[in-house]
Amino acid sequence: MELLKTFWWLLLILFVLTLLYFKKIKEEKTIDSNTDYSQENLDGKFHELENGDTWLAFPYQLTQQNKKKFILANVQQNKEFKDEYGYTFIVSKLINVEYYNTVSNYQGVVRKTGNPYVVFKVIPKTESPDASINVTGNNAPINISNGEGTATQTIVNSSFSNKIEEYKDVMINHGILEEDINVVINNPNNEHIKESFLSKYGLELAKISVNVAGFVVNLLKIFQS
Repeated sequence: MELLKTFWWLLLILFVLTLLYFKKIKEEKTIDSNTDYSQENLDGKFHELENGDTWLAFPYQLTQQNKKKFILANVQQNKEFKDEYGYTFIVSKLINVEYYNTVSNYQGVVRKTGNPYVVFKVIPKTESPDASINVTGNNAPINISNGEGTATQTIVNSSFSNKIEEYKDVMINHGILEEDINVVINNPNNEHIKESFLSKYGLELAKISVNVAGFVVNLLKIFQS
């Protein structure tokens, strides 16, 4: 008899907890549907990956489908966002609409943790958004134009490897490994090495500004020209 009473109490507690759970879910969905997310901080966070890519992740709860829809409708390709250091990034593409962080136990079993994110890949914007760079030929000047005129600075033999050598000391002072720089310099015709270098250090290069003919331009834009 005593065991039966305990069983019924457990059932009652389980029933009450279930009711409270569904009540909480309903309240969260109601709040979500009534929230004007254009007036809210979407709490997007920048994350730099090991491969050099940068992601912008917006968290939401599964009960916040209205927030998720707002993010997808308003974070469009080419939209600009600033990180905590004031650098501007441009939305490149949508990565995942329901991305989870994961953890693994000692057996290597991976499981999802926390709430999901809407994740976008972003790329750094040039420090001088209106400036354009044009290099013509192998021994040509770098021409910078900002809409008000054009200025010129010559780098002799303005190939990619020579531009790397020109700004070698600047890059080293900003933490880019000298051995990686030397690999590019010593292999001037290797496109794979060039692309690997830009992929690995693209974010850092975009944050390094230099004066070219009176214009402030980031190294990534110079190396990509």
